[in-house]
Amino acid sequence: MSSIDDKINEIKGYIVSMRYNKGMAIVDVKLRSGWVIPKSKVVGAVAYDKSPDTYMFYSEDENILIDDIIEYVKHVVKINIDREAKENLLKAKLIELREYFKMHDLSELETLKFVVMSEYDKMPTENTPSMEEDNETEDVVEVED
Repeated sequence: MSSIDDKINEIKGYIVSMRYNKGMAIVDVKLRSGWVIPKSKVVGAVAYDKSPDTYMFYSEDENILIDDIIEYVKHVVKINIDREAKENLLKAKLIELREYFKMHDLSELETLKFVVMSEYDKMPTENTPSMEEDNETEDVVEVED
């Protein structure tokens, strides 16, 4: 298990302050505009009225420590960074697809099929022919995830 310092270093750009108030652990966090905070059964988050995108993360359960709240904040940061990366990737893939559509006529595009494969899916097994052995002649655009 990593130390609290290691956890803080992973998200230090987002942490504004940490404190205890009446025995309750509180971590103030500045998130990017538009980020979402998923519901938690043990950690609450309240937005500050006068400071946009700044939230107070807390728990009313005295067994939940600052360490646990920081772990939850790490989760919030990770899912939002992942979501942004996916949105950026989608935008890039849409640009590629638009270019493909510009270069082909409608009759070719009507036969277009998408094959979505992970690296695991690309590995041929004994019973499954590999992509190279497939004799289909239709236009196929591979979209990798």
